[in-house]
Amino acid sequence: MRIYYATKGLRGTPYSSEIINTDIFKVFRGGATHFPADDALRAADAFPMAGQDTGRYTDYEYVCKEGVFYIPRSVCVGEVVEPGHINDYYFVVLCDDAVELRYLRSELQRPWHEQVGEDEPVTNPDAVPYAQPCRSQKRVWD
Repeated sequence: MRIYYATKGLRGTPYSSEIINTDIFKVFRGGATHFPADDALRAADAFPMAGQDTGRYTDYEYVCKEGVFYIPRSVCVGEVVEPGHINDYYFVVLCDDAVELRYLRSELQRPWHEQVGEDEPVTNPDAVPYAQPCRSQKRVWD
């Protein structure tokens, strides 16, 4: 799952904690064998399963017939609310040098572009790293 923004930039307030900060993107992007953030995430058993959108087509302006959208780098965890119909997604989003937390209740029968801008600030940041995974998420830690 990916999150789309109407424009580049944070939509809310920057967020940082020992577990969730800009270093989390070093862990999820790989490229090195160890980062200090690895220890904090493993010790807290945070993000045991997650989806990540940190590759080539992120930090990217996406132009399509539905409009122009910005795709930020993000780490996603989600919970199935109503199988096949509704999922709750929590995103750790990186824009420039800041992180924000966003929540989206996704109605799976609605087109993705109709849900752009419906995400909200996360009201309980402590729950984000421990949300139950959706089917598309993979195991992060061995």
